[in-house]
Amino acid sequence: MRRVARARLKLTPHWREPSCGPTPHPPLQHMLLNTNPWLLGVTFIVSTLHSIFDFLAFKNGSSSYDIAM
Repeated sequence: MRRVARARLKLTPHWREPSCGPTPHPPLQHMLLNTNPWLLGVTFIVSTLHSIFDFLAFKNGSSSYDIAM
């Protein structure tokens, strides 16, 4: 029985071993947990509007370029 347990232990990848200490939060999760929710909401809305207007401007510019040719 012990031989089987030792063999399994040797075959187990090292990345599956539990860590010794607490793992730090990834940067995105840290930002979301430590930032004012109002500021995150306003940033999301402004970014979305900017992306929409950027897409519309590109679409308008490329369609006028196709007509000229």
